[in-house]
Amino acid sequence: MHGGCWLMLQADPSNGPGRYVDFMGVSSTTQDSSGAPVAATVFCQVEIDGIPTPSSDYTASGTGSQSGGKPDAFYADATAVITLCQQVTFSGGTPLPRTCKTVAVGYTPPPP
Repeated sequence: MHGGCWLMLQADPSNGPGRYVDFMGVSSTTQDSSGAPVAATVFCQVEIDGIPTPSSDYTASGTGSQSGGKPDAFYADATAVITLCQQVTFSGGTPLPRTCKTVAVGYTPPPP
């Protein structure tokens, strides 16, 4: 698999302290060792201090590529740790381990 979840995060102080708006999505390709496309589902989620934000769930599925995105908004304290998490399930049904990375205001690209 190449790529995965990405996030564009911006502070939105005009709607109160601690408000963030984001656009999150998936940009990935999946293939087997011979280069043939493989079906996969990529699940993305934002967590605040280790707790999932329910509105941030996003899933994209496809054979060979997965893509798309959606807007979201949430509140977090200035000291909160905001993470972007990803879990991939291939057509065989076995999910890869869930991975999370800390994000900051700005663009967090998908994994290489």
